[in-house]
Amino acid sequence: MPFSLAGLVGALVGLGVGWLDWRMLSGILRARHVQKSMAMPKDEAGRAEKRLNGILAAIFVLCFIGIPLVGYWTGVAIGG
Repeated sequence: MPFSLAGLVGALVGLGVGWLDWRMLSGILRARHVQKSMAMPKDEAGRAEKRLNGILAAIFVLCFIGIPLVGYWTGVAIGG
């Protein structure tokens, strides 16, 4: 299956954008979680940590798979 050079460049740019998004979103969510978990009981903070990890896993998949795919498709559409 041949790949388009423009698509690969778009995917690389998408990977960079995805990495930046991942760093920003995970940092914001973790900081917010730490801030709120100080006021929670231990068992509730543990459940909140598990929910946060699930949310971060979904964001990771979106950022490192979804955004590069959109970048590839965009590169193919623009560059041919």
